[in-house]
Amino acid sequence: MKRNNLPCELIEDILSRVPAKTVARLRSTSKQWNAVLTSESFAKAHSAANARKEALSIMLRDSRVFTLKVNLHGIHNNGAPSVTVAAKLYLKDPLYLSSHVDICNVFHCDGLLLCNTMDNRLVVWNPCSGETKWIKPKINYKDSDNYALGYHNKSSCKKYKILRIDCSSSQYGGYYQHGGYHRYEIYDSTSDSWMFFDTDTSWTLQARSISVKGNTYWVATDNTQAMGSAKTLVRFDYSKDIFENLSFPVNTFPISNATLSVVREEQLFVCCSYLHTAESDVWVTTRTGSVLSWSKFLTLKIDPEDALQHLTFMADEQNKVIVFCGINSAHQTVLHIMGKNKCIIVDPRGGDSTSRLCQPCLLNYVPSLAQIPQCNTS
Repeated sequence: MKRNNLPCELIEDILSRVPAKTVARLRSTSKQWNAVLTSESFAKAHSAANARKEALSIMLRDSRVFTLKVNLHGIHNNGAPSVTVAAKLYLKDPLYLSSHVDICNVFHCDGLLLCNTMDNRLVVWNPCSGETKWIKPKINYKDSDNYALGYHNKSSCKKYKILRIDCSSSQYGGYYQHGGYHRYEIYDSTSDSWMFFDTDTSWTLQARSISVKGNTYWVATDNTQAMGSAKTLVRFDYSKDIFENLSFPVNTFPISNATLSVVREEQLFVCCSYLHTAESDVWVTTRTGSVLSWSKFLTLKIDPEDALQHLTFMADEQNKVIVFCGINSAHQTVLHIMGKNKCIIVDPRGGDSTSRLCQPCLLNYVPSLAQIPQCNTS
């Protein structure tokens, strides 16, 4: 039977099991295959079949995005875990075709990366297909802006949106201070337009956010509580364009810091460190939705001398290990691989002393065939 005579349903079923990078190359094989491989139904089938086996680790360092090869086997049996740079992901600059973009920060949702650049531009990028869309501001972007990427997940076709938080001069220490001037904007990729909206809040958002099933989550400080130590979880729902307060796993101890992570955009993790103790707890959601349920994943003992600034992390469920990324007291980007009663420090730079003005970031990335709407790009 000739390839062109194969039913579309059979082509979808076969190719839904093929890695996303390979599928992206197959789009140029024929018009029939391109039509199948760019359909919303195929994207959903492929994501469901490949999410678990295709999850990658990526890292922002030195203003570039890299894939990492993480080997954690044997960590609990005197093994030698390692983290090495596997490849650099190239994001071309349309203004300077011979150069690469200097990235300030990166956010992940549904296989897409939202990057803001050192020169205050914004781009949505699918590293798997190489597709990009540069987002023009309604007025202009600012150094104090923070962004999140999500989608309307109640519709039959995903509608990607960008949330922009304009903090003006109210940003301090990586947090958005209560009482400062805030303006919120939503970008709708289908209409290629921005819309302002107002909302009253009683919390202070932490700068770094995480995407789970199309919605964005932040750790926040509850400003109605004394001493500012009470934490809460805030979610932005892109189907309603509203913020929602959710339960936090622990509020019985004064929390000094809390950081979010996600595995395959399915399970939310939070790492909580406490005042006056070296212990940190890592919690994982057992149920998401309007009400969250939490379970303790791991308790770690972190030496104050090993504490990192600008912390991000990934959880490895199989090996019961956490990989932290941050900046140490010598202002170096390092990774800490931590299990129960074990801490191994890894230098992901490979001896490279180059340093650029961006905070490092470690992400769990699931390649996808998600398409970026390109309407009105003139």
